[in-house]
Amino acid sequence: MSLDHMSTYRTLSSLSRVQLLFVLQRQGECTADELAAEVELHHNTVREHLQRLVEDGFVLARSEDRKTRGRPKMFYSARTGHEDLDDIGERKLESAQSRADLFKRILMEQNINEPLGETVDDEITQQLEILEDHLEQVGFDPEIDHTNLEVNLFSCPFKSMVSDHQEMVCAVHLGLIDMMLAITQGPLKADQLHPFATPGVCKLHLKQVEQKRQAEQASAALPFPAVRASE
Repeated sequence: MSLDHMSTYRTLSSLSRVQLLFVLQRQGECTADELAAEVELHHNTVREHLQRLVEDGFVLARSEDRKTRGRPKMFYSARTGHEDLDDIGERKLESAQSRADLFKRILMEQNINEPLGETVDDEITQQLEILEDHLEQVGFDPEIDHTNLEVNLFSCPFKSMVSDHQEMVCAVHLGLIDMMLAITQGPLKADQLHPFATPGVCKLHLKQVEQKRQAEQASAALPFPAVRASE
């Protein structure tokens, strides 16, 4: 695992940081004090966790626009990928694109051709490559079915955390997947996640939507798709 991969994995391997992301994904913009009350942690601890999430590009921070004296409040929100990219967001996308392009060149040099299917266009291919990079960076071992737009997720690195907090942990990662797809501004969107659909394997379903519909869905009350319990 590279240093970048290790940093991302460590950020998301903290239950407290996952709890904060879960609250922000569901409730929207909050202050550190509001989050501290929600997750029952000291506000200084929450601020440290938020700083780590901001630095890794999972959370956005903005200061209060106030006209009076005093320190302005800081507001935090989960990055959805539909915002105008800031410096961190641009670096996150450029880094993912660079790694995906490098991996693609390696496959071409080794004469390894992945089955993309006749209907998969360049825009979708780029999204899938960046998604694969994100999943590997987080710590999964993804296997992408480009034709059916499905992803098998092997070797869940958060299995111990999932055992006690499956709904929360899986919902957060589904939100992050949707965020990465949205950043690339392509037609793919996360649809459903089936935790442990088969022993040791989670299944992610993607769907293709029109850009206009994506923008409308981004402004809806529930910003992320639901996690589906395995049958």
